[in-house]
Amino acid sequence: MISFSVCVFKDEQSVFLLRPGIREYFADPFILGVHGDTAYVLVEVYRRRRRKGDICLLTVDFQRQAYRLESLIEETYHLSYPCVIRMGSDEYVMPESEAASAQYLYRLEWERQSLRASKTAALPGRYVDLTVRPQDDGRYVAQFFNGTSNSNGVLFEADLMFDGTEVIRLGEEVRVRGRRRPGGRIEGGPQPFQRPGVDYGSGLDLVDASGQLVAPEALGLPALVSALQHRMHHLSQSHGCMTFDVKEKVAPRLVRQGFFGSAAQVKARIESD
Repeated sequence: MISFSVCVFKDEQSVFLLRPGIREYFADPFILGVHGDTAYVLVEVYRRRRRKGDICLLTVDFQRQAYRLESLIEETYHLSYPCVIRMGSDEYVMPESEAASAQYLYRLEWERQSLRASKTAALPGRYVDLTVRPQDDGRYVAQFFNGTSNSNGVLFEADLMFDGTEVIRLGEEVRVRGRRRPGGRIEGGPQPFQRPGVDYGSGLDLVDASGQLVAPEALGLPALVSALQHRMHHLSQSHGCMTFDVKEKVAPRLVRQGFFGSAAQVKARIESD
């Protein structure tokens, strides 16, 4: 049985680690926004008893050393990989909903201190870990995976077409990009991909536009990424903040636990188990 914790990195002295209780785990975190010392992260919370994931908002206040985890999107089917999409001043999320045979786009709106998500459009079909990357020319490119495991699937890429209706389309040209599965998004940087293999959560590779592997230190990423890269499953960097999930042993803790500390302290805590 696998388990994943989620980490939010603001700087070397401001790192947050959230560990799950035995009945759940966390995966696929995406940075939604950062306001001062507070980071907002969308994350899948997988409920073992229900055998399905929901999308939650994780709010981390580094100054007060406090956090909050609130449900955002719950459906009757499994949800994961809440990819954040920005269109002008508007924000959306398109979680993976392969079990529903469609990808649904939700508009995100703040009402006072609460975030609300409303379903606005659908992309018919099944797409695993669909990752939307805005382009400088105003286009949106979608990368998605087709396969039953990290070892035998194929990465595809196509333009994502938004026309203001309730239906989203893929561009006619679908490009094959090799055997890689998306593992998050770095804004303005290379693409994280899950390492191929049978073992789920066996590490991330960072790949540039030419298909070459890039070391985290060459990108100026913190040393914590290099240290934990072999057990990461997903990484997102945006607004000067970074979040990732990390594979850990299943611990018999009954409730989730949050820990604030330096990068060195978080690394030591993870590696001590």
